[in-house]
Amino acid sequence: KDDYEHGFSVVDMFKKNVTGIVTMGDEFIITQNKKGVENRLNKLLSENISESTLKNQYHLGKNYAKWILENKSGNKIILDENKYTQINYRPFDIKWTYYDKNLVWRCRDEIMGNFISGQNLGLVFKRGGIEEKAPPGFVSKNIIDFRSWSRSGMQGGDYIAPLYLYSGIGERFANLNHEIVNKIETIVGKVSPENIFDYIYAVFHSPNYCEKYKEFLKIDFPRVPYPKDVNSFKKIVALGAELRT
Repeated sequence: KDDYEHGFSVVDMFKKNVTGIVTMGDEFIITQNKKGVENRLNKLLSENISESTLKNQYHLGKNYAKWILENKSGNKIILDENKYTQINYRPFDIKWTYYDKNLVWRCRDEIMGNFISGQNLGLVFKRGGIEEKAPPGFVSKNIIDFRSWSRSGMQGGDYIAPLYLYSGIGERFANLNHEIVNKIETIVGKVSPENIFDYIYAVFHSPNYCEKYKEFLKIDFPRVPYPKDVNSFKKIVALGAELRT
């Protein structure tokens, strides 16, 4: 326990993080390809579709059909090509959606918007509940669903932390805790944000790490040991880069 707690928590390293989006109507707003979303939205806006028809056709949950039809009648749904985006829906299952607060119940825009604004990397993790022999994290370059990596459980959904945050004028800066980064740099020298990301991602996939700390990984956000020296750090970073690409 002392050894594990000596490392840093991912939620301390990545201050800005959030759980995946919740659409409340996956079968309508998430499709296998971009064309599928386009066709559904064009039909929604051009035809006089009733609430019951929409609900039954797409097996929609309580209130979703009513909600989007109210947004339609209030002229809140205005199609924008830039809002069509890929989403990590389930492990290795990348689909398409339309990212708009009038069609997606919980957009998590403060964080998810950083994957819409420009290229990014996201570390996916959760609080406890890691399955046996599974690494405690995943990687995504897209927005994610609430269940993009893990199965349902009492510990809640999957979180994502973007490596970069974008400003309103297109500038970006690393979503990293400078104090923790400085501590790492006292051990290994100057590092890039990608170096930090790849180090963490490689550690997550280490069988020794997963076995040694499995009891702690079941109950809280994962913690990462600080690197031992510059040579081992470089080797681990290289493995992380290979894993995520």
